[in-house]
Amino acid sequence: MQLMKPTLYEIIQNQFKKSGLLVTIWVAIVFMSSLITVTQGISLITKFYKNNLAERESYYQKLQTVVPGLQIGYISEVLGSPAIINSNKDGTKKEYVFVNKFFYLQAITRADGYTLSVAVTSRDKSFQPSFSAHGYTDKITINPSYKEDVGDQETDFKNLIKIVKGKGIVLNKTTFSDVTSAEALKEGYTICRARIGANRFSYSEETYLANPGNYQTIIIASNDAGNDGVSKYYGEMFNTFFENMEDQENCEKVPDGHRSGTAINTFIMTAPFVSGANISDFTFGADLRDVKVFD
Repeated sequence: MQLMKPTLYEIIQNQFKKSGLLVTIWVAIVFMSSLITVTQGISLITKFYKNNLAERESYYQKLQTVVPGLQIGYISEVLGSPAIINSNKDGTKKEYVFVNKFFYLQAITRADGYTLSVAVTSRDKSFQPSFSAHGYTDKITINPSYKEDVGDQETDFKNLIKIVKGKGIVLNKTTFSDVTSAEALKEGYTICRARIGANRFSYSEETYLANPGNYQTIIIASNDAGNDGVSKYYGEMFNTFFENMEDQENCEKVPDGHRSGTAINTFIMTAPFVSGANISDFTFGADLRDVKVFD
């Protein structure tokens, strides 16, 4: 009976079994390969953090410094050059749109560069900056333990009024009903607007902050230029808002599911004594027709 010659693989395998040194070398090779793989993984994670998380946090901080009432030149220093500049029909206002991978920032100004409003529209669902609405998100109550001294000439407002700081308004988290409840909506202090067409969707709610909010106005919106900008109630709302109605009637006919289930992707703050009507020459937030080239 003729014996078959061992293959090269079998010869190498037998040598490894006989030699402890070769086994050690083989284990070292496997270990080094694993170490290189782990190192590469750590490098990729670090790169992802630097390119995304750290950059996102940087923008959160920058947005805290970009507010209405500033000159447009300052905003350009913070965010760089605007990608889009538009003028209204009579040339009294300008729109500047700044673009990056996380959001669009729209600044509407007077002809002299004074910023009338700042609108932030997210492009990424993970982008979740928080905005304070100058008292609107705070809860102001009367301190029940306050006792007025009849001998005092002035009321001690510091102890009379109790202010509990609110959570703020967070893009991609806060819903319309989080900001204005269904009950508060009936009081008539909120203006509801919608621009709904065959291929377009925009819905917003405007609230004037009066004295507690430095006489500014906030507008929260779903903007189709941003992520998740079209409501799942689009069909129902199209049939409702296709007709011309008064603002309050608009609010009453908005589906509760839309208000409670839709996270806003746009936050707008105006300068003092500026309303939504004053900036309605432009869309509330970046216009999809202008920015779709960036998608």
